[in-house]
Amino acid sequence: MNIELKEFQKEYVEILLSRVNRAKRNIIEDDEDQAVLLSAPTGSGKTVIMAKLIEDLLIGSEDFVAEPSAVFLWISDQPELNIQSKNKILEVSDRLKDRHLEIITSDFNQEIFESGKIYFLNTQKLGKDKNLTKKGDSREFTIWETIKNTRDKLNDNFYVIIDEAHRGMNQTENDIKTAKTIVQKFIVGSEEISPVKLIIGISATAERFERLIKGTNRVLRTVNVDVSKVRESGLLKDRLVVYHPEEEQPSDWSLLHSAAKQWKMMSEEWLSYCSSQNINEIKPIMVIQVADGTEGVLTRTNLETVINTLQDAVGTINEQEIAHCFQEEKDIEIGNIKIRRIDPSKINTDTTLKFVLFKMALTTGWDCPRAEVMMSFRKAQDSTLIAQLIGRMVRTPFARRIEGNEILNEVSLYLPYYNEANLKGVIERLKGDPDNVPATEIQNSSDLKSWSVPSFLNKEFEVLNNLPSYRNGKKLTDLNRLMSFCNLLSVLHNIDKDALFQTKQLIVNTLIEERNRLLNEGTDFSDSLDDLGFINIQSVVIKNAEYSYSSKTSERIEINEYNVNDLFKRAKMRLRSDICLEYLRQNFDEEEPLKAKLELFLLSQKKSVLEKVEKKAKARIKELKEKNHTELISLPSSQRDEYNKVVWSAAREIEPQLTILPQSIKLSKGDVIVRYEKHLFSDEDEYFDADLNEWEHKVLLQELENVDVTAWLRNLDRKPWALGITYEKNSEKEIMYPDFLIIRKIRNGYIVDILEPHNEALSDSLEKAKGLANYANNHGTNFGRIEYIRIIDGNIKRLDLNDLEIRQQVMKIVRQDELNSLFSTFSY
Repeated sequence: MNIELKEFQKEYVEILLSRVNRAKRNIIEDDEDQAVLLSAPTGSGKTVIMAKLIEDLLIGSEDFVAEPSAVFLWISDQPELNIQSKNKILEVSDRLKDRHLEIITSDFNQEIFESGKIYFLNTQKLGKDKNLTKKGDSREFTIWETIKNTRDKLNDNFYVIIDEAHRGMNQTENDIKTAKTIVQKFIVGSEEISPVKLIIGISATAERFERLIKGTNRVLRTVNVDVSKVRESGLLKDRLVVYHPEEEQPSDWSLLHSAAKQWKMMSEEWLSYCSSQNINEIKPIMVIQVADGTEGVLTRTNLETVINTLQDAVGTINEQEIAHCFQEEKDIEIGNIKIRRIDPSKINTDTTLKFVLFKMALTTGWDCPRAEVMMSFRKAQDSTLIAQLIGRMVRTPFARRIEGNEILNEVSLYLPYYNEANLKGVIERLKGDPDNVPATEIQNSSDLKSWSVPSFLNKEFEVLNNLPSYRNGKKLTDLNRLMSFCNLLSVLHNIDKDALFQTKQLIVNTLIEERNRLLNEGTDFSDSLDDLGFINIQSVVIKNAEYSYSSKTSERIEINEYNVNDLFKRAKMRLRSDICLEYLRQNFDEEEPLKAKLELFLLSQKKSVLEKVEKKAKARIKELKEKNHTELISLPSSQRDEYNKVVWSAAREIEPQLTILPQSIKLSKGDVIVRYEKHLFSDEDEYFDADLNEWEHKVLLQELENVDVTAWLRNLDRKPWALGITYEKNSEKEIMYPDFLIIRKIRNGYIVDILEPHNEALSDSLEKAKGLANYANNHGTNFGRIEYIRIIDGNIKRLDLNDLEIRQQVMKIVRQDELNSLFSTFSY
């Protein structure tokens, strides 16, 4: 693939491939019609998942033997969807070329589909009055005959993919008695064709498709994509901000002007970010939804005023920078500017385009992660349609969260004709949309306030921007972390060219050493290798939460080549495909071709082997991290963040990463607000609004009295940029976020203090004190004070955990009363 699939996408490709394999086996052995359904919300990368699946089926993979004779017929209900799907597959696949993909046009005339190709067909071409369904005019074969001939010849190697498979699936009583819908013909058959043996459905809402399948003899295997995994992947924006007038008064042109200003600001932010990271620039698009027209009138929205308002906000717009997607298939003249017509599927790749006008056409058949700002002139009754559109605007341009910049992780929606009640309808529709995964946060702009770092605090910003911080992420085995680390070092960032090769050799050598040890011990390992007719297998249970291993009783199974290949797949799940393939390369024996695969399976079932590999992997990560430390910390933030996600945060024992602060933030306005000075992020008056409790307020005011304090940061819980510290609660690792980071001027520069006012009545009081002590033990040299604070009899009492004696005392205690005693003895 030209892109690195997200972990959840890789997972679902494997599941889909397994389901397809099983379906094919049933077709061959039992002559049963089969259906596999990928049920995934818009925004999860359905086309990317399908592209990888087609690659594996057509060209082969480590787990699947290539089917070069296979044919894929991709059916959708709109030409635009076909074009979009084809272009997306070409964009993401490095093995599927333009010659493999063909959109079926009205002059198509073949007896059978050509092997090794993906054909795109929309249902609008399949009506009884359409050219494709009739002979004559040099047409020898109808499209139905082509489909029938291909089905009869290829059987399970003919894949019919139904895109957006929830469409056309409502079966009324009239449908049952008369003709089925065109899509249903492929599923249940018709007078033109028998049912296709293998159907793959793609849908966000699968219930209707599933209902129809259940009314047939077709076996259905459904793969449901977990929405939470899509959100965690970084494919979607963090926040959707909705702007609307607070009072019912004319505001449409004012909001359009404001939206254009927002677009201009985001353009500048993207330019700055991409330049700093030395990556291709993202050029954001603003989409403007205008009102419908009447007879003889293109739209009730004054397009000349639209153009003038945009130009007043952003400067002169040339004809290449603006286009429309109206149903009218022609360019339109507005004042002295010509607005060209563009197909929705071409918007994202047109890098000169900045503004797009449309009515309804973008609600389907459109995918444009560059769309950052939307203005709608439509009335409040269109909330469902607006929700559908916005669902396609929350995708991130780089398919990842942008580190250190909150603005680039949000999308803006301007609704001049929506009051507070109307707006709630849109927001609720967005949150509950079954077809789309909404942004993590959907907020009214009036509830938010922006803060930025003033230039006179740049030095303080830099001091805070490289502190050791902990963050929970998806847990991976140390072997998986290690190989991801090496791939970043050797392949993607060219920091340590030999890291990947040397690491593969290290792990393979470890497996060979373990194999030899087990053979020398004369265990059931050697018995299984000596007797390839049968194999004793022992289950090893891996608990995902903590990656501990436990063994179950063994069983004896008959072995053959198919069994060995199945077992080899299981070995690759434990020991990674790249490691297993390297092991095979070094240990393959032509006289006993199954032996190396069987060795790997048996090794992957041994608790002692897995633990040895993990130990080696963990040590290797530490070695590579120390060796390449200087290069790693000097990487651009986007590249550093890749290590944060797949290496440091993914460890079972979470490893520290460096904080990446944004230059500006947006926060919800609180109810009870006090304005404070010297905060790292401030408004135009150089103040920051915070809702602090009594203890926090008192501690902060005392700090601000110190003339050496030049800045402070409210360390907000769970913000991507916040300083995180691990602590243990109920035997699980949790993350705490100390309340304040204080920056003081000292003789040689600046020093940071960590302050955590914490009430002893809280249930986690003891655990968090010990977590701070442990953090001070590992990272105290990066800080001045690391204080755990209480207010006792109205007085602020502090335990400085950067004091060695106090820290050692805190780390030894096991009860709350012992912590109380320490405050009596050591606090100041």
